[in-house]
Amino acid sequence: MAPFPESRADFGRMVRQARQARALTLDALAAATGISKPYLSNIETARSPGVPTPEKLARLETALALASGTLARAADWLRTPASIRDLVSRGAALPRRPEGSIDLDVLLASSGPAAAPSTPSAAPPAELPLQLIPLINRVAAGPVTEFTDLDYPVGIADRYIPVPQTLTAPPAPGTDGVQALFALEITGDSMSPDYAVGDLVIVGSGTPRDGDDCLVRLGEQENFATTFKRIYFLPRGAPEPTHVRLVPVNPQHAERQVALDQITGLFPSRWKMTAIRRSV
Repeated sequence: MAPFPESRADFGRMVRQARQARALTLDALAAATGISKPYLSNIETARSPGVPTPEKLARLETALALASGTLARAADWLRTPASIRDLVSRGAALPRRPEGSIDLDVLLASSGPAAAPSTPSAAPPAELPLQLIPLINRVAAGPVTEFTDLDYPVGIADRYIPVPQTLTAPPAPGTDGVQALFALEITGDSMSPDYAVGDLVIVGSGTPRDGDDCLVRLGEQENFATTFKRIYFLPRGAPEPTHVRLVPVNPQHAERQVALDQITGLFPSRWKMTAIRRSV
């Protein structure tokens, strides 16, 4: 099993070969790890937009009887910038942490221009690297609407949109170390003029704050409906709020208050993709 996969496809093959070596089906591995079968399939076929979280990697290593850190090191290599991979492959002197692991922060800071991979002088400029994120569904910026359950792993969707990899932000407070992203298409006009019908909003995991525009997923009493609104916590300034105000930007729509225990997900908006509109 190669310790340093060069792509998510290589990583997926590592996981699949380890599973097959243990004579485990995807169903059996899902039962052993608590990770959904569709997500495991996406890992093995490189359809997920990123590698699993450290916690999921540890569960996979245990279930697949792999040495501790086997998948974690492979995932770290995939997250390593190409310039650092080039330094490592060329045998550059590697600064190490006390426990022996390569200190990539020191290596990146000290490498300077040498960190750039060597390319022919006539080589064309590199293309902007893109990533695919799932376009989950349309969401109403207006009354709540039926919506697909968001509890499945990121990467499972009928459609994907390409966005620059630079949109992958550092992990937000309250996350497990991964900035999970997915896109939604706006319908309705309750968030007009800030958001128009057809705009794509990229939302992510993290802790929302007062005034954030969020995808709000409601609970079972409202059939897990969702809406897109500006949120404010109530009581204001309380250490433990009990309700959320769902406030439209368009004054022609009314706001509402929802108890926090009736909300199963708040996903803050990160970026907006909108068409440039010109008058004719």
